[in-house]
Amino acid sequence: MYSSLESKYISNKSFDLEFASPLDINVSIFSASIVSLEVNPSIELQINKKEEVIEAVPLNADAEQILAEMKLKGTDVHTATNAIIGSLLKHGYIDELANSILLSVEDKDSVRGEALQKTLSSEINAILDGASINAALLSLFVEGDKVDAVSQQYE
Repeated sequence: MYSSLESKYISNKSFDLEFASPLDINVSIFSASIVSLEVNPSIELQINKKEEVIEAVPLNADAEQILAEMKLKGTDVHTATNAIIGSLLKHGYIDELANSILLSVEDKDSVRGEALQKTLSSEINAILDGASINAALLSLFVEGDKVDAVSQQYE
C-alpha cells in the first residue's frame, strides 16, 4: 500500500506522537515544590512546575477537616493557598488570639522557590489584612531534596 520510504515516515510520525504525549503528561504530575502551611492545622501542598496542586496532604486531624471540604488537585497554588487561608479564618484557626502562621516553600530550584515563597507571603498577608487580622506570618524558603522523594511517588 505504501512504499518503504512512506512506511518509514508514517511509522516515525506515529512514534513521535506517542512519545511526545506521555512527556507532556508527566511534566505536570512531578512535584517541583512543596508548600507547607503550619497553623495547627498543618497542610502540605505538593505542586508541579506549572504551580498546580498535585496533592494536598493533611498533616494532622484538624487539617483533614479543613481539606475535606476542598478539591484542590489541579488548582493553581495561589488559589489553593487563598482557599486554605480563607477556610482557616472561617473555622477560627486564625483569629486575633491564634494568629501565627508558618509558610515554608521547599524546592530544588532556589530562584523558583524563593519567588513562590515571596509571592505566597504577600498574598497571605493581603488576605489577613483584608480580614483585619494582625497575624505573625513567618515565611521561609528551603532548598532541599525532599521534593525528589515526593516526585518519585508519581513516577
